Amino acid sequence: MQKFQFDYDSAHDDLFIYKKDSKSEGGVEVGRLLLDFNKKDGLVGIEFPDATEFLASSTGLTKKAVRNIIQNLKECKVELDVWRNSIVTIRVLFLSERNEQVLWNFSVPRLSEADSPLAKVAGS
Repeated sequence: MQKFQFDYDSAHDDLFIYKKDSKSEGGVEVGRLLLDFNKKDGLVGIEFPDATEFLASSTGLTKKAVRNIIQNLKECKVELDVWRNSIVTIRVLFLSERNEQVLWNFSVPRLSEADSPLAKVAGS
């Protein structure tokens, strides 16, 4: 898993995780998520609007537990896999200062268009 940096806006409950020193060259909106990509590094950022609600609903944890982890976040790691050349799976580990954690998984179909950011990250 690669270490990502993070910024959390508690007033709007928006969480942005990103690869340090990498610049986005394009993004894809998948539901409420925003995924940022570049040609060299692949996935370079994920924005979680309404992070507490989103992560609680997609991990099964309570909103209170997720909010505590996000507000005390000390580390964020991301892993990307391509399964059977057709599914891109993104795994994000959020670790709090109290060693509480959330492991979030997200899968999307791999796109085959040459100019698609998801296709580039998956090695087309």
